[in-house]
Amino acid sequence: MSLTVYGAPLSPFVRKVRLFLAEKNLDYQLEIILPFGQKPSWFRELSPLGRIPALKDGDVTLADSSVICQYLDDKHPEHSTLLGQN
Repeated sequence: MSLTVYGAPLSPFVRKVRLFLAEKNLDYQLEIILPFGQKPSWFRELSPLGRIPALKDGDVTLADSSVICQYLDDKHPEHSTLLGQN
């Protein structure tokens, strides 16, 4: 699997994505990008607003924790989550 999460481990939004990945039992890499200060120029390609977290999955890049979680849920429906289902 080629999932990479970009962000800071203590960010609540990054933690949300990491918890979701753990729920889905998906392997990923965490690349540290701090939420403040100068970010690498290439990061703007992943997150146009410069916010964390961002996700790269092959050629797909996303930059919002809720959008990332929805994408992962849609892509991996075979793995259950804590999301309420009726």
